[in-house]
Amino acid sequence: MSRRLELWLLVLILLGAAAVRIAELSSLPAGFSDDEIVNLSLADTVRLGAVSSLYSVGGPAPGREGLYPLLQAVVTGIAGHGLLITRLLSLFGGLLSVALAYRLGRRLFGHIAGIVAALGMGVSLWPVLLSRSALPVAILLPLFSGMILALSRALHLRQRIDPDPPNTITYAIVGMLIGTMAYAHWTALVTLPLLIVYAVYLITTRQALSRRVPGYILFTILIVLVVSIPYLTFSLRAPNLSGFTRFWAERPEGVGEYLSSTLRTLASLAFRGDPRPDHNLPGWPLLNPVLAVLFLIGLVEAIRRWRAPNMMLMLLLLLFGLGTDAWSRGDVNFAHQIVALPAIMALVGLGASLGLERAY
Repeated sequence: MSRRLELWLLVLILLGAAAVRIAELSSLPAGFSDDEIVNLSLADTVRLGAVSSLYSVGGPAPGREGLYPLLQAVVTGIAGHGLLITRLLSLFGGLLSVALAYRLGRRLFGHIAGIVAALGMGVSLWPVLLSRSALPVAILLPLFSGMILALSRALHLRQRIDPDPPNTITYAIVGMLIGTMAYAHWTALVTLPLLIVYAVYLITTRQALSRRVPGYILFTILIVLVVSIPYLTFSLRAPNLSGFTRFWAERPEGVGEYLSSTLRTLASLAFRGDPRPDHNLPGWPLLNPVLAVLFLIGLVEAIRRWRAPNMMLMLLLLLFGLGTDAWSRGDVNFAHQIVALPAIMALVGLGASLGLERAY
C-alpha cells in the first residue's frame, strides 16, 4: 500500500467516524442517563468555583473524579449550554481516539493494521455511543491511547525495540498522562501497575533496551507520584470517595462470582455484551462477527509470539483492561473495559494484516 493511498483511506475513515458521531448529535440519544446528569451537575459546580480532585455525589458510588467536570466546565464556559455543546468534549475525545488507534496500530503492527484499527474504532457501536455520552471514560480513552503511544515512543518500540538512548521528554509525558488519568476514572488506577509489570518483563526477558531505560522508568514513576499528590492527599482525607475504595468495593463477593464475571467479560467481546441501553443495544457484543474473527486471529498470533515486546504489551493491556471488568461485580460494563479497547482494536488490525498476508 502506498503512503498516499494509506493517507486517503485514513481521511475517509476519519470523515466517516465524524459523520456517525455528529449526525443528530443534539437529539440522539434523547436526553441524559443518571450518570451523565451527575457529571454535568458537577461541571456546574466547577463553574461556581468548587474545583476538586474528587467529588461526593452520594449513592452506592459516592466518589466521582474531577477531571471530566473540569474539562466540561471549560467547554460549556466557552461555547455555552445545550445538548449539542455538552457532547462536544466526548465527540472530540472519540475522534482523537480513532486517530490514535491508527497511529498505535501502524507503529506496532504495520500500516494495514493501523488502518483497520482506526476503522474498528471509528464505526464500532460502543466507541460511537461513547462519543455521544457525557461520561468520564469518553476522555479516558484518548488519554490512555495517547499514553500507550507515548510509551512505545519512549521505549523506541515498534515491531521490536531499538536500543536507542532514551528521551527525557517522552518519559515525562508518559508519567504525566498516567498521573492525569487517575483524575478521570477509577479504572485508570491499573495503569501504573501495568507499566511496572511491563518494565519487569522487558528487563527479565533481556530485550534490546538501553541500559539507561530502568532509571528512566523510575523517573516516570516519580512523575506519576508528583502529578498524583492532590489525588492521593484527597484520598487520605476522604477515603470513601477515592477510586481505590471504589475499586475494592466493586470486587466480586466470592471466587465463584469472580469466575462467572470473568466468563461474562470474555463473552462480551463476541457473544453477549453490556446490557445497559445507554451503553449498547442491550446484549450486543463489543465486536461484530467480522471484527471478532480478526481479533481472534490477532490474539492467537500475540499469544504465539508473546516474547515479542509489541505482542506482550497488547496481552498485558487485555489482561489489565478486561480484568477490571471481570473484577467488577454485576453485569458486563463496557465502561470498565476502556483500558483494553486500544489493544482490542490493535489486535483486530493485526488479524486483518495477517489475513491479507496469507491471502496474497
